[in-house]
Amino acid sequence: MYLSKLTRRLSISSRKFTSEFDFERKFKVGDKVSVVRKITEDDVMNFAKLTNDYNPIHVSAEKKLVHGALLNGFLSGVLGTKLPGPGTIVVHQTLNFLKPCYAGDTIDITIEILSARKIIKCGYKLVTDDERVVLEGEGTFVTSKGLK
Repeated sequence: MYLSKLTRRLSISSRKFTSEFDFERKFKVGDKVSVVRKITEDDVMNFAKLTNDYNPIHVSAEKKLVHGALLNGFLSGVLGTKLPGPGTIVVHQTLNFLKPCYAGDTIDITIEILSARKIIKCGYKLVTDDERVVLEGEGTFVTSKGLK
């Protein structure tokens, strides 16, 4: 009972939310972008400071494990600036952290359009230079009206 009320409320909210968006930009299934980034110890330490997450696996270990939220932040930067691009708003996201990522790793962030109608669906993968898939996922997005 509670879940159906919650689902109904979310559906109503989504309808109001999506009516404010501009879908004029054309996306094609298979559109793809890839961005390479080296993750430094400074990136990890600055993120720990920003979030107050000083878990020793991130800040004290010999090989500092990159925060999962930091990996998602790098992904978000590409989603919001490259593909789907400026004005992108996340509706839903699924992330799977498959292998560890460490400070010093270079990652290739790849995003691909899986479907594009009023809601855009993307798949993404973050792979290290030694071919470890550290993050894989999908998301659904809308583009906001007037933001470019």
